[in-house]
Amino acid sequence: MAETRDIPDYPLTDYVQPEIAELGLYVGRFEVLNTQMDRPPGMHRHGHFELFWLHGPAEHFNDFEHFKLPAEHPSFILVSPGQLHRWEGADDIRGTLISFTTAFFDGREPPPSRLMQLGFVNRMCYPPVLTADTTLEEDVTPLIARCEQEYATRGEGWMEVCRHSIRLILLLASRAWLRQKPEPGRQDAHGNCYNASRPRWRTASASRCRWLLRQAAGCDSRAFERCGKAVHCWHRR
Repeated sequence: MAETRDIPDYPLTDYVQPEIAELGLYVGRFEVLNTQMDRPPGMHRHGHFELFWLHGPAEHFNDFEHFKLPAEHPSFILVSPGQLHRWEGADDIRGTLISFTTAFFDGREPPPSRLMQLGFVNRMCYPPVLTADTTLEEDVTPLIARCEQEYATRGEGWMEVCRHSIRLILLLASRAWLRQKPEPGRQDAHGNCYNASRPRWRTASASRCRWLLRQAAGCDSRAFERCGKAVHCWHRR
């Protein structure tokens, strides 16, 4: 297995021109990007977040675990900075990729970032992959379409529209996870297992989450990643 330092780190400039990447946002079609990228497929990571809204069967590998994406319903995926990931069987998958930095998400708000309040970030409380139920699909599909439209047309206030749409998508996904959360030891409808041997997916206690948020307050990206690793260690105990 390759060492972590040997795994490539792809920046936003891989997607768009540097002056656009400086905005901290990219919105595009997964299937187009998947065929146009001039790089070999395989394990990689990023220094930014990647939000996927995808249709079609495939597998997503994230931090040494596999997740199945069904054909029948859309899948929500959030890849956090530094997470090792790759795709398998994704040639026929369709959907949207939204890449964004913490700075873009926060806008003018001071630290700590609101991202630290979301259980999907660095897999604090929830796994990075969620199969959408009917409610989430109905709520998120128009928001994804709006992000694509705003990014393409870039009318007045387009960045604010995208920023608030992303925030709402993440909040709705968190709500959907709480609705769907399977009982320990059981698989979901698509074979993904959430069991007692991997308890890092349980919801952290309120006091522990407050402590983690204090640790993450105002930290840089490397400290942010260390905080995520600390969460993983605690959840394994």
